[in-house]
Amino acid sequence: MKETNNSGCSGCLGFVIMVLIVAYIFNSCVSEDDNKNVKTINSYNVIINIDYEWVSLTSNNPMNIIVDDKEIKHHHKAGEENSYSIKLEEGTHEIYLKNDTIYETKKIEFEVDKDNTYFDFGAAVRLTFGVDFWQN
Repeated sequence: MKETNNSGCSGCLGFVIMVLIVAYIFNSCVSEDDNKNVKTINSYNVIINIDYEWVSLTSNNPMNIIVDDKEIKHHHKAGEENSYSIKLEEGTHEIYLKNDTIYETKKIEFEVDKDNTYFDFGAAVRLTFGVDFWQN
């Protein structure tokens, strides 16, 4: 009669049991509080409308539109009202206008969330120096 060697199978079973025990111990070390602190950041398609008014007797230089220090439009012309679609994460952002020389407007903060994805801004060159910029 031949003897059968089953040591290979019992070795595999022992290994599987050991892996399951290690996985259970590792999982129990991660508390539910650790999982609650993970925050997902949502992104939204945001529409930014800019109405750059034409002002007689001024330079009416084209303005570059900057959001979070990134240019989203180069040379938005005076007398034009255009909308721009960009993707932004939920949270606070800054927008301002800057031309190719020395004009730069104040920065305006705006808050993006699921209920706030459309923003309307206006601008006009001052009769003296600079550009006025406001949120409608």
